[in-house]
Amino acid sequence: MVDDLCKQIQKWRDEGCEVLLGIGASEDLSVNSPDSIRQRFCECGMEEAILKRHPPMATHQQNQSNVPIDGIFTTSGVPVLAGGYYAFGEFVESDHRALWIDIDLNTALDNFTPQGSTFKPRKLTLLDKRSVKRYLQLVHLGYEEYDIPSRLTKLNQRIESNGRQMSPSLARKYNCLHRQMYMIRRQAEDNCRTTSSGKVPWSPKLQGFWDRLSLWKLLLKGRKRCCVSSQKVRRLMKKTRLCTAWKKTTAELEVALAAERRACK
Repeated sequence: MVDDLCKQIQKWRDEGCEVLLGIGASEDLSVNSPDSIRQRFCECGMEEAILKRHPPMATHQQNQSNVPIDGIFTTSGVPVLAGGYYAFGEFVESDHRALWIDIDLNTALDNFTPQGSTFKPRKLTLLDKRSVKRYLQLVHLGYEEYDIPSRLTKLNQRIESNGRQMSPSLARKYNCLHRQMYMIRRQAEDNCRTTSSGKVPWSPKLQGFWDRLSLWKLLLKGRKRCCVSSQKVRRLMKKTRLCTAWKKTTAELEVALAAERRACK
């Protein structure tokens, strides 16, 4: 896999492209031996942007490891202005720390500034059981309204009787059904839940829930011998006025976390 990637990188470079590559290597990227991934990428003209700026040190990138196993590699034409690591659990819930670099876009893109893109959140999320239930109900109602199951059965029978061949007329019927089914599913997703999209002002009450949830999660991670920021724990205990939270047992922490989640709903 690394060989194929190196060949593709070299091809891009030969075409005059600059490359920025994020990788979860699952090996010590501070090692620069002949068989290491870091050396292989160096041969392609790429360097690890963060380790280049900061000398290799015992950096916890993963909860159970103190060596850098994730990295961001760049070619020489991508000017890196700064780089580093976020704290555990910051921006994303993961046992790995998020990496970041700041690059000069004007230089890297030859003064071509792309237009900003807007992100529209999906209303159907599999972790939200209520939105999934509502989505399925709306899809079933839409299928019944357009008689989708019966029409699909009849279409399948006609295809079978035609020697399992899709004639132009049958293809048109199938495409019509497909468009209607897609329309039903899209409309169901649009109506399965309401998204705030930042329209709800910040609430001290909700912030309090979030701070307590973060505190219980961090304390439980610490009990599992995962790397957590003691400074962040102390700051959250002071902010939530739960200065004795660290004295709770693991079972008590789990109960507190479950209760806080119920209260948030």
